[in-house]
Amino acid sequence: MPIPRSDAIQIIVDVLVLTFIVSTALGALPQVGQDLSSTNRLMLASYYPWYGHKDPRWAEKGVFDHPLIGSYNSSDPNLIDYHLSLARDAGIDAFLVSWSGPDNIYDQRFRQMLMQITNSARFSGFRLGIYHENVANYPSNSDEKVMADLAFILQRYGRHPAFLRVDGKPVIFVYGPTHIEVRRWQRILGAVTERHGVAFYVAAPDGWEIDMGYLDAFASNGVDDLHV
Repeated sequence: MPIPRSDAIQIIVDVLVLTFIVSTALGALPQVGQDLSSTNRLMLASYYPWYGHKDPRWAEKGVFDHPLIGSYNSSDPNLIDYHLSLARDAGIDAFLVSWSGPDNIYDQRFRQMLMQITNSARFSGFRLGIYHENVANYPSNSDEKVMADLAFILQRYGRHPAFLRVDGKPVIFVYGPTHIEVRRWQRILGAVTERHGVAFYVAAPDGWEIDMGYLDAFASNGVDDLHV
């Protein structure tokens, strides 16, 4: 039975979608295992796998929108399947999944989502990218810690058939890049690129103003985009 249109629209509430991003040209989405190219137009949605059934955030004051299915656990395989189905039926091509470091509960949920995509023909062609939030959430992190995070993503997920890639490059959105100076980004991205190859990095500032030097730092290491 197809999911009702009202439920498909409700995905915006259910998974706390914050932004939709469309690239520059028209194209068809290939199957799992095939890379996207820069001629593809994609609809991407941010996805936040933060929640448990008794998570206090469900009861926060000032939260007016709640999932139609009620509070949920982001680790529930049936819940993941439901969200992926909603996204597919709403025309979304990929989730950008909030990620805050290796081997924690959110990283485990990311791996679980990848597994469920690859294990079901229904989700063939759907992708997951990483929305790296450690820089903004932990601005005191050393350059080496940020390098280790990016290296982990590229080594663990960069070649996974359901990971979002463009022209063969793994896609990594970096939230709040201005918490690290431009010169440090040049060093970080330069070192990661030298050791692990070129990725498609997208700077996602947490404000409306940004020094365009950040775009230069990211562009010199494989990206020509700035998401605001």
